[in-house]
Amino acid sequence: MLDLLFDDADDAAFFAGLHRHHDGAHRQPGGLPRLTLPPHAPSRAWLKVEQALAWRGWDTPELQGRLALDLGCAPGGASLALLDRGMRVTGVDTGDMDEAVLRHDSGAFRHLRTPVGRLDPARLPAGVSLILCDINLAPPEVLPHIERLQRALRAPRLILTLKLNIPRWRAAG
Repeated sequence: MLDLLFDDADDAAFFAGLHRHHDGAHRQPGGLPRLTLPPHAPSRAWLKVEQALAWRGWDTPELQGRLALDLGCAPGGASLALLDRGMRVTGVDTGDMDEAVLRHDSGAFRHLRTPVGRLDPARLPAGVSLILCDINLAPPEVLPHIERLQRALRAPRLILTLKLNIPRWRAAG
Protein backbone atom coordinates (compact mmCIF):
# COMPACT_ATOMS: atom_id res chain seq x y z
CA MET A 1 0.00 0.00 0.00
CA LEU A 2 1.32 3.45 -0.88
CA ASP A 3 0.93 6.10 1.84
CA LEU A 4 1.03 9.82 1.12
CA LEU A 5 1.05 12.34 3.96
CA PHE A 6 0.74 16.02 3.21
CA ASP A 7 -0.35 19.33 4.68
CA ASP A 8 -2.97 21.66 3.21
CA ALA A 9 -0.46 24.54 2.92
CA ASP A 10 0.72 25.29 -0.64
CA ASP A 11 4.42 25.13 0.26
CA ALA A 12 4.21 22.15 2.65
CA ALA A 13 6.37 19.08 2.22
CA PHE A 14 4.86 15.69 1.73
CA PHE A 15 6.01 12.23 2.69
CA ALA A 16 5.59 8.99 0.80
CA GLY A 17 5.92 5.49 2.15
CA LEU A 18 5.16 1.94 1.19
CA HIS A 19 3.97 -0.86 3.41
CA ARG A 20 2.50 -4.31 2.99
CA HIS A 21 -0.89 -4.77 4.51
CA HIS A 22 -1.53 -7.90 6.55
CA ASP A 23 -4.34 -9.18 8.74
CA GLY A 24 -4.48 -7.39 12.07
CA ALA A 25 -2.78 -4.22 10.76
CA HIS A 26 -4.63 -1.01 10.13
CA ARG A 27 -4.51 0.46 6.66
CA GLN A 28 -3.67 4.00 7.83
CA PRO A 29 -0.10 5.29 7.51
CA GLY A 30 1.94 4.15 10.47
CA GLY A 31 -0.34 1.17 10.95
CA LEU A 32 -2.65 2.96 13.38
CA PRO A 33 -6.07 4.52 12.98
CA ARG A 34 -6.28 8.30 13.32
CA LEU A 35 -8.32 9.01 16.42
CA THR A 36 -9.83 12.09 17.98
CA LEU A 37 -10.48 12.40 21.68
CA PRO A 38 -14.26 12.19 22.13
CA PRO A 39 -15.96 14.92 24.17
CA HIS A 40 -17.06 12.47 26.88
CA ALA A 41 -13.49 11.23 27.56
CA PRO A 42 -12.09 12.64 30.82
CA SER A 43 -8.43 12.44 29.74
CA ARG A 44 -5.96 11.70 26.94
CA ALA A 45 -5.50 8.22 28.41
CA TRP A 46 -8.53 7.29 26.28
CA LEU A 47 -6.38 7.93 23.18
CA LYS A 48 -3.40 6.06 24.63
CA VAL A 49 -5.36 2.88 25.28
CA GLU A 50 -7.22 3.01 21.95
CA GLN A 51 -3.93 3.40 20.05
CA ALA A 52 -2.30 0.60 22.07
CA LEU A 53 -5.21 -1.76 21.45
CA ALA A 54 -5.12 -0.97 17.73
CA TRP A 55 -1.34 -1.37 17.51
CA ARG A 56 -1.49 -4.84 19.09
CA GLY A 57 -4.57 -5.88 17.11
CA TRP A 58 -6.60 -6.16 20.32
CA ASP A 59 -9.28 -3.69 19.17
CA THR A 60 -11.64 -6.56 18.38
CA PRO A 61 -14.88 -7.73 20.00
CA GLU A 62 -13.09 -10.61 21.78
CA LEU A 63 -12.42 -8.38 24.82
CA GLN A 64 -16.13 -7.77 25.43
CA GLY A 65 -17.17 -9.06 28.83
CA ARG A 66 -13.57 -9.65 29.90
CA LEU A 67 -11.96 -8.10 32.97
CA ALA A 68 -9.32 -5.36 32.90
CA LEU A 69 -7.24 -4.11 35.81
CA ASP A 70 -6.49 -0.40 35.29
CA LEU A 71 -3.65 0.76 37.56
CA GLY A 72 -3.44 4.54 37.89
CA CYS A 73 -6.95 4.87 36.51
CA ALA A 74 -7.92 8.40 37.65
CA PRO A 75 -9.53 10.42 36.21
CA GLY A 76 -10.70 7.60 33.96
CA GLY A 77 -9.86 8.08 30.28
CA ALA A 78 -8.45 4.58 29.78
CA SER A 79 -11.13 2.97 31.94
CA LEU A 80 -13.80 4.70 29.86
CA ALA A 81 -12.28 3.40 26.61
CA LEU A 82 -12.33 -0.15 28.00
CA LEU A 83 -15.88 0.21 29.32
CA ASP A 84 -17.01 1.55 25.93
CA ARG A 85 -15.53 -1.62 24.40
CA GLY A 86 -17.69 -3.75 26.68
CA MET A 87 -15.04 -4.71 29.22
CA ARG A 88 -15.47 -4.91 32.98
CA VAL A 89 -12.90 -2.71 34.71
CA THR A 90 -11.40 -2.71 38.17
CA GLY A 91 -9.61 0.61 38.55
CA VAL A 92 -6.93 1.25 41.14
CA ASP A 93 -6.06 4.83 42.11
CA THR A 94 -6.24 7.09 45.15
CA GLY A 95 -7.58 9.89 42.94
CA ASP A 96 -11.14 10.79 42.01
CA MET A 97 -12.84 9.27 38.99
CA ASP A 98 -14.78 11.22 36.39
CA GLU A 99 -18.57 10.90 36.47
CA ALA A 100 -18.56 9.47 32.91
CA VAL A 101 -16.79 6.40 34.29
CA LEU A 102 -18.68 6.12 37.58
CA ARG A 103 -22.05 6.43 35.84
CA HIS A 104 -21.19 4.40 32.73
CA ASP A 105 -24.25 2.65 31.28
CA SER A 106 -22.68 -0.78 31.75
CA GLY A 107 -22.21 -0.38 35.51
CA ALA A 108 -19.07 -2.50 35.00
CA PHE A 109 -16.58 -0.26 36.83
CA ARG A 110 -15.23 -0.91 40.32
CA HIS A 111 -12.92 1.66 41.94
CA LEU A 112 -10.35 0.59 44.54
CA ARG A 113 -8.99 3.69 46.28
CA THR A 114 -5.66 2.25 47.29
CA PRO A 115 -2.05 2.77 46.24
CA VAL A 116 -0.84 0.04 43.90
CA GLY A 117 1.80 -0.96 46.48
CA ARG A 118 -0.92 -1.92 48.94
CA LEU A 119 -3.01 -3.83 46.41
CA ASP A 120 -3.47 -7.46 47.43
CA PRO A 121 -3.86 -9.61 44.28
CA ALA A 122 -5.69 -12.26 46.34
CA ARG A 123 -8.55 -9.76 46.81
CA LEU A 124 -8.90 -9.09 43.08
CA PRO A 125 -11.41 -10.92 40.90
CA ALA A 126 -10.12 -13.96 39.02
CA GLY A 127 -9.63 -13.99 35.27
CA VAL A 128 -7.99 -10.64 34.56
CA SER A 129 -7.53 -10.49 30.77
CA LEU A 130 -5.69 -7.16 30.60
CA ILE A 131 -3.48 -5.23 32.99
CA LEU A 132 -3.23 -1.59 32.04
CA CYS A 133 -0.83 0.69 33.89
CA ASP A 134 -0.47 4.45 33.48
CA ILE A 135 0.91 5.45 36.88
CA ASN A 136 2.90 8.64 37.24
CA LEU A 137 5.86 6.94 38.91
CA ALA A 138 9.34 6.21 37.61
CA PRO A 139 9.90 2.72 36.11
CA PRO A 140 12.01 1.47 39.07
CA GLU A 141 9.10 2.33 41.36
CA VAL A 142 6.23 0.91 39.30
CA LEU A 143 7.70 -2.16 37.57
CA PRO A 144 8.11 -4.23 40.78
CA HIS A 145 4.38 -3.75 41.43
CA ILE A 146 3.53 -4.84 37.89
CA GLU A 147 5.73 -7.91 38.25
CA ARG A 148 4.15 -8.83 41.59
CA LEU A 149 0.62 -8.48 40.22
CA GLN A 150 1.39 -10.28 36.97
CA ARG A 151 2.93 -13.23 38.83
CA ALA A 152 -0.33 -13.61 40.74
CA LEU A 153 -2.83 -12.77 38.00
CA ARG A 154 -1.10 -14.11 34.86
CA ALA A 155 -2.98 -11.71 32.57
CA PRO A 156 -2.46 -12.59 28.90
CA ARG A 157 -2.29 -8.91 27.90
CA LEU A 158 -0.41 -5.95 29.39
CA ILE A 159 -0.33 -2.31 28.32
CA LEU A 160 2.20 -0.27 30.28
CA THR A 161 2.95 3.43 30.01
CA LEU A 162 6.35 4.12 31.53
CA LYS A 163 7.18 7.66 32.62
CA LEU A 164 10.71 8.39 31.38
CA ASN A 165 10.88 11.84 32.92
CA ILE A 166 14.48 11.65 34.14
CA PRO A 167 16.91 12.86 31.43
CA ARG A 168 19.32 9.93 31.76
CA TRP A 169 16.48 7.47 30.98
CA ARG A 170 15.45 9.36 27.83
CA ALA A 171 19.02 9.44 26.54
CA ALA A 172 19.68 5.75 27.24
CA GLY A 173 17.69 4.53 24.21
